[in-house]
Amino acid sequence: MFELFKNPSEFFRKKVSEPEELKRPFCIIVSLWLARMFMLSTILVLLMTNSSSKFSTEFTPITSDMYVFFLVILLMVLIFSFIGTLFLWITTAGVFYLFSALFRGKGSFKRVLAFTSYGFIPYIIDIITSPLYFWVIIQKVDFFSMIETLDQNGDISVFINELLYANLPLNIISTLFSILLFILALYIWINGIKYGRNLSTKKAILTVGIPAVLYVIYKIFMLMLYFI
Repeated sequence: MFELFKNPSEFFRKKVSEPEELKRPFCIIVSLWLARMFMLSTILVLLMTNSSSKFSTEFTPITSDMYVFFLVILLMVLIFSFIGTLFLWITTAGVFYLFSALFRGKGSFKRVLAFTSYGFIPYIIDIITSPLYFWVIIQKVDFFSMIETLDQNGDISVFINELLYANLPLNIISTLFSILLFILALYIWINGIKYGRNLSTKKAILTVGIPAVLYVIYKIFMLMLYFI
């Protein structure tokens, strides 16, 4: 697996000569789902621990019926989160497959699906390390007060600004780290599509780059909406 980061071109060149299989790619996607669950649970624990005194005074004790309700909600979150992760995998592979078809790519969708999974490994790293960032930020932010303020004035930009400037240097480092991992994922996907669909490097870059640029534009547009 180390070769995937060191020399993804050689990694996929060897992989394309092997029989098509989805066992390992599926394990990567399951790891992505588990990483998401780890991030959510860790952030929730940090949030509750940081605000335990205020939480205990403002909320009534949890009854046995509420425990059952929370378990049902938890189960639904686990199921829908897993379905969403699978959907993300299949959709990403589908987009690459369709764009590569425009460049007369040759290769099965199963192969593209398998190779696409490896590009999510940097994303897993980003997710696993995010609670560390949250642990530092939460020391400087009173989330319950922020939520109360948001509920009163309905201005989400205040909420975002508070998080942004709570530790600006760390936010910059975290953003740069995420960008580097995103670039690494694109690099892996380019090489995966190049060999998975038998494309030239230029066509593989366009196959992955066009959807990536559209995705970045969409994220920037959605972020700008918060401040309008």
